[in-house]
Amino acid sequence: WTVYPIIYVRSTIIAFSTVSISFLFALFYINRQRKKGSL
Repeated sequence: WTVYPIIYVRSTIIAFSTVSISFLFALFYINRQRKKGSL
């Protein structure tokens, strides 16, 4: 076989983890803003 599937899977995993981390940071930021507004 070729090396391309490994590179594709690796880039997909990196992209997925990056999206997940950014999504978690967005949720954390929204929760902080919401708490600050309620105070």
